[in-house]
Amino acid sequence: YGGPPANYRISRVIDIICRMNLTAFFLCLMLGNPLDLYVACPLHTYFFFLIWMAMRLQYEANYSKYLFRLKLFGFACFIFLFWDCDFGLRETLHSFLGHSSGSVGGLIGFVRELDYISYLHHWAAFIGAVYAINQPILSLQLRKLESLGKIPRFLAKGFMLGALGLGASCWVDGPHQQAIAYFGVVPFLFYIYLRNMLDTLRERHIGVFSWIGKYSLEIYLLQNHTLANGRHLVLIRGFPRCNFIAVVVVIVLVARILYQSTTIIRQILFPNDGIRCVQQFTALTLGIMGLYVLAMVLIWADMITVGTLSTVTVVSGILLYQTVIDITGEDFSTSERPKRLQSSKGSAGSIDEKLRPESSAAKLSPPIIGTLSVFIVGLTWHTWAVSSGTSPNSPLGMACGAFVNDGIWIPVQVCSAFEKARIQIEYKSTSFYAPAECGELSESNQWAWPKTSSGCSFRYRSDIEVQRKLEGRRVMFIGDTSVRSLFFSICRFMGDLDAGGLDSSLQSHSDSLRKFGTTTIEFKWAPLSIDVVTKIKNLKSTTAMLHGSKTPPDLVLVGAGVFDKLHLALTDEDSQSERDVVTRLTAELRSLHQMDIPTVWFSPPTVNTRALNSDEKRSQMNEESIEDMRRVYAELGVESSVTFVLDGPSFTHERVADSFDGVHYPDDVYDAGSQILFNALDWLIDGPDNSFASSYNEMPRITGNPFLGMMMLCFAIIGLFFFDGYFGISYLAQIFVGGNNVAPSELYHDALDPIFTRLKLNQSAKDWKIESQDDDNELRSLLGRSSTSSSLSRRR
Repeated sequence: YGGPPANYRISRVIDIICRMNLTAFFLCLMLGNPLDLYVACPLHTYFFFLIWMAMRLQYEANYSKYLFRLKLFGFACFIFLFWDCDFGLRETLHSFLGHSSGSVGGLIGFVRELDYISYLHHWAAFIGAVYAINQPILSLQLRKLESLGKIPRFLAKGFMLGALGLGASCWVDGPHQQAIAYFGVVPFLFYIYLRNMLDTLRERHIGVFSWIGKYSLEIYLLQNHTLANGRHLVLIRGFPRCNFIAVVVVIVLVARILYQSTTIIRQILFPNDGIRCVQQFTALTLGIMGLYVLAMVLIWADMITVGTLSTVTVVSGILLYQTVIDITGEDFSTSERPKRLQSSKGSAGSIDEKLRPESSAAKLSPPIIGTLSVFIVGLTWHTWAVSSGTSPNSPLGMACGAFVNDGIWIPVQVCSAFEKARIQIEYKSTSFYAPAECGELSESNQWAWPKTSSGCSFRYRSDIEVQRKLEGRRVMFIGDTSVRSLFFSICRFMGDLDAGGLDSSLQSHSDSLRKFGTTTIEFKWAPLSIDVVTKIKNLKSTTAMLHGSKTPPDLVLVGAGVFDKLHLALTDEDSQSERDVVTRLTAELRSLHQMDIPTVWFSPPTVNTRALNSDEKRSQMNEESIEDMRRVYAELGVESSVTFVLDGPSFTHERVADSFDGVHYPDDVYDAGSQILFNALDWLIDGPDNSFASSYNEMPRITGNPFLGMMMLCFAIIGLFFFDGYFGISYLAQIFVGGNNVAPSELYHDALDPIFTRLKLNQSAKDWKIESQDDDNELRSLLGRSSTSSSLSRRR
C-alpha cells in the first residue's frame, strides 16, 4: 500500500476508513448498539492511522535504504514512550473524551476497552510493517536456499523452523495476558515461515477460505447479532445443529450482499478526486447528523409511528436519489466515455440519441418504485409484528406485563429428544434437565407460555442471558421464606448451583448478600408485613444511600403476608391492625416507585392446606384465608403501587400437590417464578442490557512494561537495520550454505532494486529518488501481480 506515492492521497485513505467502519457505524445508528460491540473496527482504524502517518511523513525517505528505517525506528520509539512508559501520555490523550470513572457502557467504557485492547496489540502493527518492508528480501533468500543442494537446504530451513518453533512453544507455555503485547507475534512468524518454506505449500491454498476471507469483516459484524453475546438467531427451533447450519448460510449470504453494497456505495460517494471526495464525505456526515437530529426531535415529540418513519424514509430517499443522479450525470457528461461512444458509433446522431434527455416517466419511475417498496416492506413488517409478536430475542414491552404470568405447566419426557424439540417449537421453552438425569426421571413438568394474540414472545431465559442482563446491577429481596426461595433460585441462575441446598450456609432467619462479579443479590429477612415496612424505611433512610456513596438498588422484590395470618389475625382488633400495616406498606412501596426504583410485589404462592403440619396452620393460614388476604392487599393498593406483580398462584396452583409442607415447593417451581421475573426485566430495568459492563469493571489498569518495551526496541533494531523480517532468525541459514551468501543484509539491492525500477525511480548515489509513477498499475507491479500472470506464478 505504501509503495507508490499516489497511494497516500486523501481519497484513498477515506475509502479505506469507510471500508472498515461504514457498516459498523450504520449498525450502531440503526440498532442503538454501543461502539464496544464492534471494537475491532475502530481498533484496526486506530492502528491504520498510526502506520499511515509513519509512512506518509516525509514519504520521500521511504525509498532510501537507511533513512526509511531510521524513520520507522523513530516510530518504534514513539510506541515505546506512549504505551510502555508510564509518562501519562495515554491518559492525557484519552482525557479529551472523559474520565475513567464515567458511566459504564457509554463512550467512557468504550475508550477504556479500546485503551486496553490497543495495549495488548500495540506492537503488532509495527512488527507487521517491519516484516512487510523486508518481505522481498526474505522471498529472495528463500529462493536462494531452494537452489542449493538437498542437505544444506534441509539443514538451513530446518534450523530456522526449529528456532521459530522453540519460540512459539515457549510463548504457549509462558506469557500471561499482558505479555501478549510483546510475545504474541512469535507463533504468527512461526506459521508464516512454516506455510512458505516449501514451494509445494506455496503453490496450494484453500479456495473457500480465500473466498470467505473476502467477506470476513461483514461476517464478524453479523455474527455479533446472530451467534455471539447472547444473541442467537433461531430459524429452526428445536433443532440446534440444523439451526446453526442455516444461520451460518444466512450470515455468509448477507455478508456477501453487504460487501457488494458497501463497495458500490463507496465508489459512488468517494471518487478518486481528492477535493470532491472530501466534499462528499463532509456532505454525507452532515446529512447523517441532520437525520439523527430529526430522529431525536421525533422521539421528543412522541411522533415515532409507522406513518412518520415511512414519510421521512421516502422523502430522504427521493432527495438522496436525485442527488446521486445529479452527481453521476455530471460526472458522465464530463468524462471520456461520451467521446468514446461517439468515436465507436462514428456519427454525432447516434451519440446524441444515446445521450438524449430522459422522459418524465423514466425520471419518476425510480422514486415511485422506491416509495412502493418502502410501503410494502413497512406494511409487511408492521403486520408481522402485530400478528406474530416480537422476534425471539427482542425486548418485551411494558404492555406484556398483563400476560407474563399466564404460563402453564406441561408434561415432558426428560429423555426424549422429540419432546424437548416440541416444547422449544411450540412453547419457546427449554428443558431444565440435563441428559445425566434421564436415569432418575422419566417424566417431569416444564413451565412454558402458550402462543397468544398478545404480541408478546415470552421465552425461557438461559443463565448466560440472565447473568448478562444483571451485570453491574444490584437486586434486593425483602420478605419471608417464599421470597428467600426465589432469592435462591436467582442465585442458581447466576452460577451458585448449591444455593438453597441442604448444606446451604445461610441460616433460616437471617439476611444474605451474594456477589457474582459485578452483580449484587441481597436478601433481607422480613417474615411479617410490619418487618417489610421497617426494612424499606431502613433502605430509604440509609445515610450511604442519601449521600450517594452506595448505589441504590436497581430492583426491589417484596413479598409477605402468609405468616401474618398465622401470628396476627386472631381477633377483629388484630385484623384492623393488619389492614393499617398493609396501608403503611402501600405507602412505602409507592415511595420506592416514586424514587424511580423498579419494585416487584411477590403475591404469596398457593397454600396446600392438607399438607400443613398443624391444626393451627390449617385453621388460620389455609388457602381460603390466604386468598382473602391477597384480595385485601389488592384492595388497599399494594399491587397498584408497584411496577410489576409476580403472581405466585399462577405458577404454583397446578403444582400444589408438590408442596411438601403446604407452603414451600421444589426448586423447579421457584425457577418458573424466576423465568417470569426474567422476562419482566425487559421493561423493569431501563435501557438495554450491557453485555460488557463486567469487562470494564474487571479490566486491570494498564501499566506499561519498560523492560519488555526495551526488548522490543532491540528487536526493532535487528529487524530494521539487519533487514530481517524474522528478527535475526534468518541469519542462522548462513551457517549451512558454505560460500553462498544468503544473509539478508547482503540481499537488499538484489531484492529491492527491481521493485524500485518498476516504480520508475532514478538512482542517485546509494538512494532512490522519485521520478514519476501512476496509480494502481505501479502498485500491481510492486507486488508482482499483473493481470496476465497466473495465480500460481504469483504465489511462487
